[in-house]
Amino acid sequence: MLSDRSRPRQEVFNAAILAVAVVMLGWHNLWMASHGRELAGEMKAMGAAVAGGDKSLVAMAVRGRHRGVREGARSCCSCTASRRRAPRAGRLCCWRPARVALGAAVSYLLYLGLLAIPLHRLFSVTTWLIALVAAGMAGQAAAILANIDLIPSFGFELWDTSWLLRRTA
Repeated sequence: MLSDRSRPRQEVFNAAILAVAVVMLGWHNLWMASHGRELAGEMKAMGAAVAGGDKSLVAMAVRGRHRGVREGARSCCSCTASRRRAPRAGRLCCWRPARVALGAAVSYLLYLGLLAIPLHRLFSVTTWLIALVAAGMAGQAAAILANIDLIPSFGFELWDTSWLLRRTA
């Protein structure tokens, strides 16, 4: 348990981590805006090379496997963090056979979804979703800092339209 003295430092640290994540997500969106077309072109070219017989299907599988390993590493980090917070929940989260089966099912559904969605729309939708996640993290960081009075709190009401409603009392 944190002492009263170290509590604000922990809150500032939490807000700083969220702020760094917001900056990284924003940078990702900016980078993807300039390089997304190039990546989509590379993916189409690789698919055409595999379909034409110039490259083996193994090359595409290795590239996809690399991304799968990266996502698997992220889920392991998440499970490790949850195991440290709540040991019983962490054991349930990190049960390997269930995680592998779930990962295979999600990968297959993602594959089917990617086949159905045009790439230009896929990148624009994910850009907006990442922006929404970053906005939520920025709001959470601001709320943490407002709770310890490091930034002014303007309240939780953005506007008050109660005057539009009839008063019945």
